[in-house]
Amino acid sequence: MLIGKPFAKIIDIVTGVLAFVMVGVLAFSYINDRFGLLTDAGDLAWLEKWREIGVLTVVGLAGLSFALKRNVFLFVIFVIILAVAAVFFFWTL
Repeated sequence: MLIGKPFAKIIDIVTGVLAFVMVGVLAFSYINDRFGLLTDAGDLAWLEKWREIGVLTVVGLAGLSFALKRNVFLFVIFVIILAVAAVFFFWTL
């Protein structure tokens, strides 16, 4: 039984847009590491936090899109694993 193929198409579009933005954030982060554009500790912490949130979001949406096209059992397992990752991510902030 497929859960949500139409919903998966929407998630694919959102994932693509966020992936494009995250490539820019990652590129800026790597350029900043090399050339030191941001030197304030608060700015660096902000960049690191958003980089981690963005990566977790893009990977979570991509996995959700994959799981929605499969069966309910795989979807439930993926959502549980994603929830555990999100809880421990926000617990460490």
